[in-house]
Amino acid sequence: MNKAEAERGFLTRDSIANIIRLGSLVAIALGLFAIVSGGLAIYLNLSAQLDLERANGAAAQHAGRIGGALSDIQTSLRDASVVDAARSGSADALRRALRERGTTGIIDVRVLPAQIDEIALNGDGNLDFAATESAIEAIRDSRAEIRVIQAGSADESLVFAQRLPGESGVLLLRLTTSVLTSLLESVDALDFVALAQDNGGNYAVLDATGRPAAARIRNLPIEGSRLVFQWSRAMVTAPVDNRTAVIVGSSGIIVLMIGLLLRRRTRLARYLEHHAPERAPAGRAADGPAQAEATMVLGPDGEAPEERGRDEEDDDEQATVVAGAPDLPEWLRDDLDKKG
Repeated sequence: MNKAEAERGFLTRDSIANIIRLGSLVAIALGLFAIVSGGLAIYLNLSAQLDLERANGAAAQHAGRIGGALSDIQTSLRDASVVDAARSGSADALRRALRERGTTGIIDVRVLPAQIDEIALNGDGNLDFAATESAIEAIRDSRAEIRVIQAGSADESLVFAQRLPGESGVLLLRLTTSVLTSLLESVDALDFVALAQDNGGNYAVLDATGRPAAARIRNLPIEGSRLVFQWSRAMVTAPVDNRTAVIVGSSGIIVLMIGLLLRRRTRLARYLEHHAPERAPAGRAADGPAQAEATMVLGPDGEAPEERGRDEEDDDEQATVVAGAPDLPEWLRDDLDKKG
């Protein structure tokens, strides 16, 4: 192998080492990026889940307060003093009894017949269709579902209808919607709260506070009514779920370990290359014996001093060697002694 080929081989090995070194750095960078991305995604998802749980709790508490107010009004309609005032036929006495029970915002209160036919045929000129429907529902089911009639108009009102004990009739109560909308308050855990009525999937908003976030508006039904409590909460979530984030993070750990292993191997190879013991060139090793023979000094008789000395030593050793007596049996040794 000539010098040019050796240099080309060295450059090729050096280029491969540089490529491996660069690949290890890329693998380390990708692994770290995947680990950080997976961890950040899990953190965002867990934070969003905690925010959602707090928002759900605040919304349930707010809706429960509104539902409690409706339940108190329904209870007041069954109070004995209110029932007696309704049977007396005095509108003033009925209003007074309701106020004493804590009912405010009264627009109208009246007692309707207990027969559906009378309400359907005769009706009441001052009642709209929704109020009449509530009265009929109360006759059938003892009490009607609480609803808002003429929502969004100047005549908007909250309607309660209950059947009085026996055949006394149906007690119909209309209140201002402010009785409920005044309960809406800004909550730190919620960005937007509203009170609305569900009209078959179409929501009529009665009142709202805050600004609806980009997140979807959630509806929480209020028991015993057609009303719903609406709320929303802006949350920052990761584009992937926790399972995908765990897979990404685990893959990042594997890629990082591969990159560190490659970098360690390249460093070890460079260390061994620079600290390996130097070897004598092959040409010098081959020429060594020839040069030694060429520079050998001969003695006067043409022999090398070392060889001649070695031959003399061999001769001396051969001269001083004494053969040992062979091991003979005693009877043969005695015969030899006698003959000698």
